[in-house]
Amino acid sequence: MTLTSGSSMCPLINKNGVILFYVCDDTVRFIHQARTIFLYSCINLLLRCYAVIGSNFEQAYMVILNNKIFSMVEKLKKKMTENKHVYRRGDVVLLTSPVNDKKRVCKRIIAIGNDKLFVDNINAFVHVPKDNIWIEGDNKMDSFDSRNYGFVHMDLIIGRVIFLLDPFINFRFINNKTNRNKANRICCLLGKGKLTLFGGNLAEMINFYGERFIPIGNGTF
Repeated sequence: MTLTSGSSMCPLINKNGVILFYVCDDTVRFIHQARTIFLYSCINLLLRCYAVIGSNFEQAYMVILNNKIFSMVEKLKKKMTENKHVYRRGDVVLLTSPVNDKKRVCKRIIAIGNDKLFVDNINAFVHVPKDNIWIEGDNKMDSFDSRNYGFVHMDLIIGRVIFLLDPFINFRFINNKTNRNKANRICCLLGKGKLTLFGGNLAEMINFYGERFIPIGNGTF
């Protein structure tokens, strides 16, 4: 739990000050690893059942059961893919300021390692290095963030914010699916296997890139 104030994350966070509740980085990583092991174990168990059913049951039963098992395996594989990164695009995190190690800042993750990002204020593409993130405030007009000091190493992350308490006014969860949509980045594919993140106006991007521009979401992956 920590207190924070300022306008860089408005309107999500009241500039007059709110109480943030967060899960520390070590716990986030432990939960991520435990979830990955659990999903892997479930997939392995289902595949073993698939093999046993195929060798011991009659054809009619085998087809029905194996189809159900296959469907479950595919769903678990999808969850593992979603669980690939400890921190995801759209997460709100608390971290040590890259320019002042005595100060804490609360920002939203816009891009993670190996993403390619178009930065509006320099009008150029930047590639986010491995184990680094690109962070910005929701209030783009009044936020000192990666657009000013560049990439941020993940070692500076203190934890993931889970909900906030605006005394006597507001209580809400932070890192849920609905809130992650506010990362406000549009993705497109530029050539085979290249994922690029854009900021800016959707109509302008479509007009500039034409058919190569394929919107696939607003900060949720």
